[in-house]
Amino acid sequence: MYRLFVMLVGAMILTIVVLAAGCGDDDEKIVTSTAPPAFIDAYVVVEPECFLSGDVFTAGGFPPYLDSVKVGDSLISIDTSTYFGSYDPYYNISFMESGSSYMYESGDDATVTFYGRVGTSSATVTLLNPNEDRVIVLYHDYGESVPQGEILTFIWSSLAHVEWYALEVVYEIDTGLGNAQYQDYTYAMDTTCTFAADYFNSALNWISVSILPCTGPDPRTANGNITGPYATGKVFSYGGDTEILMYGEGYDVKSGISKKTQCDIIQEIDPRAVIQGVFNAARQQKKQTRQ
Repeated sequence: MYRLFVMLVGAMILTIVVLAAGCGDDDEKIVTSTAPPAFIDAYVVVEPECFLSGDVFTAGGFPPYLDSVKVGDSLISIDTSTYFGSYDPYYNISFMESGSSYMYESGDDATVTFYGRVGTSSATVTLLNPNEDRVIVLYHDYGESVPQGEILTFIWSSLAHVEWYALEVVYEIDTGLGNAQYQDYTYAMDTTCTFAADYFNSALNWISVSILPCTGPDPRTANGNITGPYATGKVFSYGGDTEILMYGEGYDVKSGISKKTQCDIIQEIDPRAVIQGVFNAARQQKKQTRQ
């Protein structure tokens, strides 16, 4: 394990739009007199260089003061001298280590610490490599037909160090009045995910499932993993996504055209958007459970 000098570029961006990949509407970033002044959404991966990226939010006004960030033993100074006002300003923080040897490898734990005026906050996360940590779907096969109105189960290979799996589900159904496409997010704590027979409500044309290995905050709690007086939020890590495309039985016959290719349907996923979608869905489910 080597300690390397790394540099972090801090940028304050003028915008009133919080990107879905950064902080969703359901994130708890409202500041009160007793709440930490900052909300942080960040990820750290190894590629094999250690790479950190994230956003530091406040509920309005000036962004909360951020002095520096430490990844493991590497202290990273940032420039907060320039401020651009907006309704919901935030810092964007990022760094990538350089050199011929690296601080971490996949499976190592890294602690990210944020230093502010009111103290520090930190989170420890197990690191994954998006270029290498990727599952293999064992059941079903790409391009396979799915019987209509039956339970649909996916099974994939297990990966070391992975804590849970985020799933982006895109599908098209025949409503009887035309085709309609939907996008859902869910998660699995093991290597299987099952959709009920009535999940698709009608005849399934096709379904695309992207499986993303993750570590970090537990989606079952819908809470973050950052602790300390400075900030709340989450720091996570992710591997590479695996996509599978399947068809509803008789789709190509019914449509009178050849089956769509994977490129016709699937676009490259944004891991931050997928993970945020999972947490938004988990929070919504918790709200519905309370009612």
